[in-house]
Amino acid sequence: MMPPTRRFSSAARPLAALFAVIFIAPSLARASFDPSPYGVFEGKLVSGISFTGNRTTKESFIRRELGLAVGDTLSVERLGEGIRNLENYGIFGSITVAAKDSADGVHLDYQFREMPSYIPFVAVQYTEEDGFSIGPAVAAVNLFGRGIRASGSVLFGGTTSFELVARYPWITADYRLGLMLRASHLSRDDDFLEFEETSDEITPWVTRYLGEHGRVRGMIGYFHMKSDRDGVTLSSDRSDHFLRVGAAVGYDTRDSWRDTRNGWQNEIEVVGNIGDGDFATTTIDLRRFQRLTRKQTLFLGGLASLQTGEVGADVPAYLQYFIGGANSVRGQNVDLGKSLFGKNQMIATAEYQLSLLPLRPYNFFKWSAAMGLQLAVFADAGTAWSAPDDLSMNRAKGGFGTGLRLLIPGVEMIRFDVGFNRQGDVYFHFGGGFKWEAQRLRLR
Repeated sequence: MMPPTRRFSSAARPLAALFAVIFIAPSLARASFDPSPYGVFEGKLVSGISFTGNRTTKESFIRRELGLAVGDTLSVERLGEGIRNLENYGIFGSITVAAKDSADGVHLDYQFREMPSYIPFVAVQYTEEDGFSIGPAVAAVNLFGRGIRASGSVLFGGTTSFELVARYPWITADYRLGLMLRASHLSRDDDFLEFEETSDEITPWVTRYLGEHGRVRGMIGYFHMKSDRDGVTLSSDRSDHFLRVGAAVGYDTRDSWRDTRNGWQNEIEVVGNIGDGDFATTTIDLRRFQRLTRKQTLFLGGLASLQTGEVGADVPAYLQYFIGGANSVRGQNVDLGKSLFGKNQMIATAEYQLSLLPLRPYNFFKWSAAMGLQLAVFADAGTAWSAPDDLSMNRAKGGFGTGLRLLIPGVEMIRFDVGFNRQGDVYFHFGGGFKWEAQRLRLR
């Protein structure tokens, strides 16, 4: 897991995905692997493996992820794991495998439908604070046939931003090193602190797998914030510069990265900021996905973000946490953050998900994309504080509600929620991507 540490991240371009679903980025494909047809082949020698449909993806890349080779004894469990490994890269709309008896054992024939490799599209971003932004973008979802993703966008409107993102999940076979790079420039009006923000960030994370489920990653990055008025930045020249050094360790047992039904996704991250201010941010992120039935899943999540130092002296005010809205505590207006904020935050989420239309591939010409629809019932609670005395249950805010989850390529999820609070207020929330990812990225 390699989430970026930027303060404001692009909101996953949700509307672009609605009208360019087959052209935007990685598919959410998750083949519903049914082990029953393969039980009769359990324990037989794999005599041959063939591939069809991988016009771009390298065979060496596919074979590495499948984990099965000619001469191995067939394990149905390993067969399913290999398919899920490929699905996690999001470069295939559908993956199927046929097993046939052969003179020496069993022959496996894999059939793929790939997503297009290079896609120009119109990007649309939305946040409850900034509204809509739109602009041109281009994405490469399978560079060099090795599952490398790269995308660039230029947006205008509620924000003006330039962003480049690249992800190489597995650089070397021996050490299983991965790279996540995000570089951005952002200009926007901050309504909470009432200043015009101009910020730049470069955040490269290098990840190392530890066994099957362990993860460790490190980062040396840079962040710059410029204000149009005094009293916002720590430096007197209205421009803050920070060198960022970070490390994280995680534990990931999810059954799928993109359509998770079961497993843990936990991480502890520490990032030190050195420059015009000196402080450290510790993030404790705990997530549990529990399969209830074939179509029902329960998600439980807890996030704690803790920062050292004093706001205004060590920690800049613009790097505080603001509670409320689609990406924080639903059922509360985003403007709640103007009164409930601080250098630390805690957020808890419970969400029940019912699959109305299970993810399945839809074929478009020679390409394929997987889509689905979920009904969700949720409850959120959270608070933010700076002084220890402000950490109290009296300041915490909660909300609950229901919504729909549209599962489509490129953004993983588009969320339409109706939230309520104890005072009887009703709020409509719209967001792109997973809520538990967005709240960590400080999206408002």
